[in-house]
Amino acid sequence: MREETRGVLMLTMFFCIRPSRALRTNTNTTIDESKLVLKFCTVNLCPGDMWCYCCMTEKPEPRCYATVELCKAACPACNPKCPSV
Repeated sequence: MREETRGVLMLTMFFCIRPSRALRTNTNTTIDESKLVLKFCTVNLCPGDMWCYCCMTEKPEPRCYATVELCKAACPACNPKCPSV
């Protein structure tokens, strides 16, 4: 279970990276101008043996949601530091 969670976390982190501008070949945009936003939604087995998505930056306990979209919408962004909630 722990290895599955790490794999999903890495995938979630990959899909949550959002550049602030599209990189084009005819512009002077550099990688330093991109904005990195991370939201730590992990997949977990919740009560009732159902899969859910939990926001790991919510304190004191992570809140869990039925879909990854709901989790990403509610989870505070780490940009560049995670908020202390």
